[in-house]
Amino acid sequence: MSGFVLVGTQRSGTTLVRSALGSHPDVLCLGEVFFLNKADRRSGRPAMGKGLSAGFSAWKELSYQSYLEQSMTRRWGHWLFRGHLTRRYLNGLYSTPGYSAVGFKLMANQARKFPAVVPYIEENGIRVVHILRENPFDILLSRLSMKARGYAHSTSRTNDAVTVYVPLDRLVAELRSIRNEGLHWKELFENRSPYLLMTYERFVQNRDAASSDLLSFLGVDASVQLRSELTKLNTLPASELVQNFDEVKACIEHSEFSWCVS
Repeated sequence: MSGFVLVGTQRSGTTLVRSALGSHPDVLCLGEVFFLNKADRRSGRPAMGKGLSAGFSAWKELSYQSYLEQSMTRRWGHWLFRGHLTRRYLNGLYSTPGYSAVGFKLMANQARKFPAVVPYIEENGIRVVHILRENPFDILLSRLSMKARGYAHSTSRTNDAVTVYVPLDRLVAELRSIRNEGLHWKELFENRSPYLLMTYERFVQNRDAASSDLLSFLGVDASVQLRSELTKLNTLPASELVQNFDEVKACIEHSEFSWCVS
């Protein structure tokens, strides 16, 4: 069995790839198992989006949070010896029976909160699938529209249409921050772990070829066609989605991001 981790920035396509990988019968691809939230502990599930609660049961049962809730010793251990507990949890997760490949999604803030995860990945030869969305402006729009809608993902073909206003103050600096956050994973893992870079754009435009590369990297049957139940939320071009599109275009036309809205 091969262990893997799916990394990327928020709104870069990691959930799309995660759900697609999860459609393979020999792959267990969980979501953000290191996501901890008090509201989720009270409700039992997060507000992920329309139609997504049904697939959350396996994710919740195998999450680090569920692992902690199984004993008081582990709850105390989360504060007293988190590194040791993190490694024990990952050992168990990557030993989940019934699959040829087991993995989960990891965000940068979770890697900071659980500093033992990255060394564990490197020391144990965990395969790293890095999802990079090349256009940082598309990521920014996705984040803004998510806030406007009130949910991040949906399986429904009928979704709430929104338009957004893009703040111009520090816009170029924000795009640089988003770009650098995406490249951080490449700098971290490219030369230290089995590593595959997959762009969101390629996965969307040529899913069959991209899926074959992903599955071959994970060491499972690459002939299986991957499918995702998720639907695209932002279907409008940026010129229609952004309320102040002309101002945005003028703001970044002399920066390295001018191509993002061309």
